[in-house]
Amino acid sequence: MGAITDIKQSIAQNSKQQTILEQQLEFELEQSTIADARYKTGCLPIVATVYPHKYVTIVQGKVIQDRITRNPLPRGTVVCDANGNTGVIADRGEVEAIAFTGNRDLVATRLKRFRGGTYSQPIDSGAKQ
Repeated sequence: MGAITDIKQSIAQNSKQQTILEQQLEFELEQSTIADARYKTGCLPIVATVYPHKYVTIVQGKVIQDRITRNPLPRGTVVCDANGNTGVIADRGEVEAIAFTGNRDLVATRLKRFRGGTYSQPIDSGAKQ
C-alpha cells in the first residue's frame, strides 16, 4: 500500500509542476506579445545621461526624464531598451508594466530609427553607463 500511495503522490506532484510550467509559459508568451506590440507601435528607447548616450536597461520603478526639461515623461508613454524590455510610464514618471521580448530583429529594427537621427531620446537620470 505504501508504494501505491507514494506513486499517487508523485503523480500528483508532477501534475502540479506541469501546471505551473504551463502557466509560466503562457505568462511569458503574453509578455512577449505585449513587448512585440510596443516595439512595433513605437516605444521610446532610453539612453544614459552622459555622452555618448548609450542605451540603458529600463527597470521597474525607475523615473525616466525628458532630456531637455528634466521633467518626468508623461503618464502612458511607452519606453523600451536595447535588451527587449519595454514598460509604460506611471503617474510620477516611473516605469511600470515591464514586458520582455526575445525578438532581437524587432528590437534592432526599432533602435535603427534613432541612430544618427534628430530625435532627442529620454534619459535614465541614474544611468552613467
